[in-house]
Amino acid sequence: MSMKVTYKKQFIFYILLILILIFAIEGILRIYFYFDVECAFETTDVYTELDFFQKKQICHDFYYVDSKNPKDSTSSYIPNQHSPTININNFGFRGSDISYEKPIDTFRIFVVGGSTTYGAGASSDSTTIAGYLQEYFDQANLSKKIEVINAGKSSFFSLTEVQLIKTKLLEFDPDLFIVYDGWNDIDHTIQVHLGKKYQISFVDELVEKSSEIFPEYRTIKILRHIQAQIKTETTATETSTPFQFNSTSIPQKLHLWEERWRDICILGNNEGFGTIITLQPLAGSGNKILSEQERISTDKRIAHYISYYGQYADVLKKLEKDCTGVKDLRFAADSYSHTIFYDGGHVVDEGNRVIAQEMYQAVLPIVEQRIFINE
Repeated sequence: MSMKVTYKKQFIFYILLILILIFAIEGILRIYFYFDVECAFETTDVYTELDFFQKKQICHDFYYVDSKNPKDSTSSYIPNQHSPTININNFGFRGSDISYEKPIDTFRIFVVGGSTTYGAGASSDSTTIAGYLQEYFDQANLSKKIEVINAGKSSFFSLTEVQLIKTKLLEFDPDLFIVYDGWNDIDHTIQVHLGKKYQISFVDELVEKSSEIFPEYRTIKILRHIQAQIKTETTATETSTPFQFNSTSIPQKLHLWEERWRDICILGNNEGFGTIITLQPLAGSGNKILSEQERISTDKRIAHYISYYGQYADVLKKLEKDCTGVKDLRFAADSYSHTIFYDGGHVVDEGNRVIAQEMYQAVLPIVEQRIFINE
């Protein structure tokens, strides 16, 4: 009997020891991650009103959001993730929970795009472009309730956005899609445009499962970040070749962008939803005089893109015939002399507000018209 008690005590002791080690490793890695990870906006003057800890919170919340199959750009965010500055709702979109069925007397809008739509660097869900649009529509006193849903996701571009619309968003009975696009389409390689698939590693699958079962457990995620950082630094050391922008693929990218969005616009005309395509601003795409900080922090590859970026505006004009509306937002920040961009295309709260205002002015007449027709 005493032997059984001894074994039981030993078993409990070892279990407790393992748990202590797990929590100790978790604590050490969280401290390391807190000071090691740095977002681009932390070193610029876009958030002069926030202190070090507030900016760190925004940065960490962004890094801690998990996707299903993180390396697969077509995957969605894992639903029901919550932090002080970011909420991923019950369907994997940024913002408050929504119902599957559209509420009565509601006009449902999805804003589709990449990390700039999602709000990388925004201090809250309400200070993303979609968040500001929701605020403006709430103040408009229209005959229907306007519901604006942020369907943006980091790295998304026309291919993955169209896939998202066709495979998921149409099930929510949308009335209007607002596409905020351009940067990722010109940035991604032609191989990615043609649908190159990502190999999902065991570590990525482990991160996904751990995120679903233990959402507050960060060790595996941090180890993945360290692994990626080491790989990036090794590649940078071994490769001395500077960035070369392959302009020969531009005509093909433009054709794919036009073809994909015309397809959605025509589908909308047949199915009863509207589609508005907008071309997002980049640092230097308009007539804004860049601040010193913007010139310093802007990715050098943006300068290569700008000379070709106007061709996307030309395609935008071609889409007018089939789409509900188009809007060139390249010049949205022209009247602002202070820092709006913290890199080549990302902005924070003030920049999102500026862009949302321009977008709202273009979208409001269309929303009013469609509500009137359907009444």
